[in-house]
Amino acid sequence: MIVYKKRESPEELQILDDLVHRSQADTKTLQHYRSLKSGYEGEMQFDRQIANLDTEAYQLNDLLLKFNETHFQIDSLLITQEKIYVYEIKNYQGEFLYQADQFYKLPKRDVINPIHQLGRMIPLLTQLLRAHGFNLPIDAKIVFIHPEFTLFDAPMNTSMILPTQLPHHLRMLNDLPSRLKSIHKRIADKLLELHIHDSPFKRVPRYSYEELQKGVRCGGCGKISLSIIKKYYVCSNCSHKGLTEEAILDSINELLILFPDKKITTSLVGDWCSLSNTSVRGVLEKNFEKQGSNKGRYFIKREKS
Repeated sequence: MIVYKKRESPEELQILDDLVHRSQADTKTLQHYRSLKSGYEGEMQFDRQIANLDTEAYQLNDLLLKFNETHFQIDSLLITQEKIYVYEIKNYQGEFLYQADQFYKLPKRDVINPIHQLGRMIPLLTQLLRAHGFNLPIDAKIVFIHPEFTLFDAPMNTSMILPTQLPHHLRMLNDLPSRLKSIHKRIADKLLELHIHDSPFKRVPRYSYEELQKGVRCGGCGKISLSIIKKYYVCSNCSHKGLTEEAILDSINELLILFPDKKITTSLVGDWCSLSNTSVRGVLEKNFEKQGSNKGRYFIKREKS
């Protein structure tokens, strides 16, 4: 299997993760953050399970597409010889009930029916592909990935794959006679070309540099509670140990995500990390490219060779 589009942590999740650990997030923001994080963890778990497939296929993750002025997202898509498999990943945990075409989290809280979500998305994908001359049939599935998910009164022969059914589905995929041709690569290339990078669905609260807590975050628990001893640090919250340079680089990446318009200078990074300019200058010079004169010097990301 060829991973044609890798899964990356969504920018919205990265921003919320930074804000949750550097400010007093309200209940609504915390709930949204936890929901996004759970969803991403479920998608990563699915990726780990599907990674060992031997069948020939192109895998594209986290596609955001648009057709007829309507945006739609695809968690994971596999292009095989005869079909395109589309997967909506749900990381639901606990006991659920399927009743009268409705989803409930017990004791009986309404949940958006993922089958309805799939029903709205597949016609859009079908029409988009046909508009570009592709007619490969689509097989869409909802994967409930969490091992502690239970669905009472689950209907048979639906598009749902329960946790105990996933190994069988993966074996079926592995046994597929699949040989990729140029048409399959053209489909993958077209979907990559049509992917929208800047999601219109982002929900991020307003924030400013001044209101966020400064300091270097732990690579384990994410909290700002490090004791830095030269090359290494120890977290007083979770006892995680790590390299100071890596922690500083993570902090710089936070700056780049949270404040893309700010110039990365030694003094800015020193203030953001609550470290001396001397402590961060070496990390910047080693990992970034210098721009400008001594007085107005700033740093940009070094292009990968």
